[in-house]
Amino acid sequence: MPHQKQAVDIINANPTATEHIATVMRKVFTLFLIVIVLIARLLPGALTIDDAFITYRYAQNLLASNGFTYNVGERVLVTTTPLYTLLIASVAALSGGTQAPFPKLAVGINATADSLSCLLLWQTGR
Repeated sequence: MPHQKQAVDIINANPTATEHIATVMRKVFTLFLIVIVLIARLLPGALTIDDAFITYRYAQNLLASNGFTYNVGERVLVTTTPLYTLLIASVAALSGGTQAPFPKLAVGINATADSLSCLLLWQTGR
């Protein structure tokens, strides 16, 4: 017990130590939050539904220099996520081009977006 009292006295006597501990705890919690969100998103793997394959095909055609289209030669916009399609195409260009693992890339992008969203919500709530 005397050691605990000494530790408390040291912290109370030195407010910068308390601030330092609070800063470290915030960083640890932030890292913990990121890890939990990444695990929650990455553990189940790619749970892909049909709309995602439309996005992947647009990205493949874009990377193959066929334009922003689903079927080559048809000028119809059927993707519900044009900006996300451009993001996936950009990441795929760095990791395999038209042969990139689109579902896995999408899971990675989504996990990153989930982590950033959680951090933003946590920061907003502070």
